[in-house]
Amino acid sequence: MAQILEQTDLPSSLQAYNTAIKILKEKVQAEIPPEILNNVGALHYRLGNMEESKKCFEQALERCKQEAEHDPQYHNAISVTTNYNLGRIYESLFMTDRAEKIYKETLKGALRLLI
Repeated sequence: MAQILEQTDLPSSLQAYNTAIKILKEKVQAEIPPEILNNVGALHYRLGNMEESKKCFEQALERCKQEAEHDPQYHNAISVTTNYNLGRIYESLFMTDRAEKIYKETLKGALRLLI
């Protein structure tokens, strides 16, 4: 539902993701997948909530590190996307040195996926 709403109603999509996160935490007692954290971060970015977006991307990267031992190729791919999104945050905050560093790390990560 949240992914469908991303196309037309960002606040409702964010609300749907937050409901899914709440269910995962409280009912299932599961960790939040990095894909969901990345999507929530992207929504916050699109809504102009840069600090909240940054937190989500950082949490997604941490989850990728934790889960990489189970499926390194998959979680490294998610890390590349999330790292790029984090770079966009720093660029939006006019922290260009930090954004440049992250973009370079992203390129290195993407190259590792290809090799």
